[in-house]
Amino acid sequence: MVTLLLEFSIPACFVVVIYLYFRVHYKLRNPKKMTFGAVANKVCAVDGDEIEDWFRQLQKMEEGKTHLVRERRATKNSVLNGILDDVGLNTFLFQSGLFFEKDRIDPAKPSIDYEPREGLIHILIDESTDLRVKVFEARRTMLIKTITGAPFDLAIVEDIFNEYKRIEGDIIGLAGMGRTDICRELLINHLGLTRFYVIEGGGGHGHGGHGPEPA
Repeated sequence: MVTLLLEFSIPACFVVVIYLYFRVHYKLRNPKKMTFGAVANKVCAVDGDEIEDWFRQLQKMEEGKTHLVRERRATKNSVLNGILDDVGLNTFLFQSGLFFEKDRIDPAKPSIDYEPREGLIHILIDESTDLRVKVFEARRTMLIKTITGAPFDLAIVEDIFNEYKRIEGDIIGLAGMGRTDICRELLINHLGLTRFYVIEGGGGHGHGGHGPEPA
């Protein structure tokens, strides 16, 4: 009887795991859509200076091995999980806003006729979707490494963070291509980037340079 149950339960568990895996990947590629106004009010600050400092501290901790192995690994995973939480949340929100904006583009319009803003929307959809998948895969890898007791490569999260920061800057640039600068200013404020951008009289830079500028 036990053998019979095992013969049925093992394949059933395998099917469930495969189903859940593909369901998660489907959701990663098909987020709930929302306006950029809603996105701007929901994003959180991802402080680049603070995170870069954490990367340096974790690297020194790994090289010096001044902590007990379990304590060192717990600290490292806690920090990296926090970074992945913030990056994952903001990337999901960016992706949600991009899919909303994509629906406003005439589906019959050939890509060769896209305006710069429309072309950027499609590019950022692909990039934000790829990044969400990378965050998910990094979490899965970290969980497996934690269970097996193997070290997790810090460079994985560093690469994800650097890619996120590039997308974050492009999203701000995209927001500045709209009819008003309201969403752009909200994004800059809620992302904690006001010190990198000069915003005068509530008008930002207009539709010219959207890159970070020292305040």
